[in-house]
Amino acid sequence: MHDHFSLPPGGNKPPACNTGVNSLSGARLSPSWGLDWLRLSFPESDVHFLTESLVASGFYPSPSRGKHGYTRGYEFRDDPLSTGEATCFIWWGGDAMQSKATIEVPGSSSETLFLALSRLSVAFSVRRVDLRIDYDGVAFLTGQDAIVNVLENWPYRGITPKYHKIDDMGQGTGSTLYVGSRSGSCLIRWYEKGLQMRDPMRPNWCRFEVELKPKKFEQGLIMWAMLVHGKRDQLARSGFSAAFLPYFVSAENADKIIIPPEQKVRDFDGRIDVMVTQYGGLIGEMLQRSGGDWTGVSDMLKRAFQRKAEVLSLASKRPISDLDEQEIPY
Repeated sequence: MHDHFSLPPGGNKPPACNTGVNSLSGARLSPSWGLDWLRLSFPESDVHFLTESLVASGFYPSPSRGKHGYTRGYEFRDDPLSTGEATCFIWWGGDAMQSKATIEVPGSSSETLFLALSRLSVAFSVRRVDLRIDYDGVAFLTGQDAIVNVLENWPYRGITPKYHKIDDMGQGTGSTLYVGSRSGSCLIRWYEKGLQMRDPMRPNWCRFEVELKPKKFEQGLIMWAMLVHGKRDQLARSGFSAAFLPYFVSAENADKIIIPPEQKVRDFDGRIDVMVTQYGGLIGEMLQRSGGDWTGVSDMLKRAFQRKAEVLSLASKRPISDLDEQEIPY
């Protein structure tokens, strides 16, 4: 095990970058994070507009089968005569999809399509985004040792992510080290891209990838905004991936960026719906105790508010009659 990246056991932050970190950073082929996969959710009502926008940008659609539960689909290519891999896909339709559609952009097309999509007035929400940085002249085992060392000295509380390796066993087809789970919100890949691509000019080409999948739709909206505003460094730190960035991108520390769910502004009826969802069981019990009489439920609530007002009165040492209207919870 090389000693080029060591974390103190139980520490909150990895140390600042050392010489080993800088040497790997200097071998980067790309100066910043690139996109390697993009899957976005958007309103189904925008499918026609998005299709027209892609056609106007020089892409050619053809019908395809729906995936991931969708019933309809298009696949797009930048050459109308091409029968190879599609540049991107759009899927929509299906009662279970809640009027949502999906556009998926695999691999090398992600950067080009992102530029086109980021100019559109469509409410995109990230479902999956892969960020990558490429290196040349860095031994795969060097990066592997760094990753394992970080895992053995995990800087965060909670469960340490597991890792596994697909080894080419010296066959020259390229090895891959995975950290995390494909079903989780964060997955790390470190692999020999040059060997896997059979690129004789770059046999030492390695790639570090961070795959992120937000748990909530609202978090996906924020992640899309971060992409549009060029905040890929912060986005790469939004998962446990932050622990590895001091080594791979010379980050000063491994503080994780927490992406909070967007707070929804609800009208009065919406707030009532939330209350019923949270307390429906209790309200049902109150209705049962009152013999199905809603007036009885109202009386129970009035008595509860009165008891709380009395508690406030005792706490403030003021009679209820002197409490401000805003202080009385009814």
